[in-house]
Amino acid sequence: MTLGNRVRLGSLLELGPAAYCVAAQLVVAAGILELAFGKVAFPSIVNWIRSNAGGRWASRLPLFKGRMSLAEQVRFARAAARFWRGPNACLPQSVMVLWILLSARHDADLVIGVSKDETNAFSAHAWVEAATCSALQVGSGLGKFAEISRH
Repeated sequence: MTLGNRVRLGSLLELGPAAYCVAAQLVVAAGILELAFGKVAFPSIVNWIRSNAGGRWASRLPLFKGRMSLAEQVRFARAAARFWRGPNACLPQSVMVLWILLSARHDADLVIGVSKDETNAFSAHAWVEAATCSALQVGSGLGKFAEISRH
């Protein structure tokens, strides 16, 4: 365990038991998502999330999320995706954030883009856009990507 992980764990300790419970559920969900990426077509995963995230039971997950702000839930979802895939986890992060936002009844889209810079090696990126959500901090630099799909 690196010092960076300990620092993150320490900040989780300060938030209390509900934060631990939410974080654990999100890490498990991110692990299931990683397995799904290998077995299920990506559009099917996103369609399942879109049709179920706002449902009666799925909208309650993760349990105890009501004790946290939406911004904290988004931050935890991103961290859970990075737990499995490391720093290059934009796709699972975006899927996790999409689920969090849709379950909170926000209209959101998952966007996939490719680099516009033809001089460098191919690169792609995934992000979530939600016009009605102030908790979602869209990173700068997205202008260097050309959108190829929106889910």
